[in-house]
Amino acid sequence: MPHLHTFMRAQSRPGADRSISHPCERRRTRMSKLASRSQKDREYGLEQLHREHQSLERRLESLSRPPTLSAEEEAEVQEIKKRKLAIKDELMAFELI
Repeated sequence: MPHLHTFMRAQSRPGADRSISHPCERRRTRMSKLASRSQKDREYGLEQLHREHQSLERRLESLSRPPTLSAEEEAEVQEIKKRKLAIKDELMAFELI
């Protein structure tokens, strides 16, 4: 996901495509879609998120075993951490619904 400052810089350019939504707006849209799902769909989605979170946690543990990580492994660790945080946000949204 692009950083907020990258988004803001792109939007401030002359002739910028204003149809691109702000990251917070995309999150609000995703959350409203979650709210409109049936209970069964929400439970399935919640289960999927938990499984993905656990899978990412296991991968992080396996990457932390070697004494040093390659540049690709370091990048993977950062991406996994970002995804885990996004999943945690979605899990919390499920609890609020």
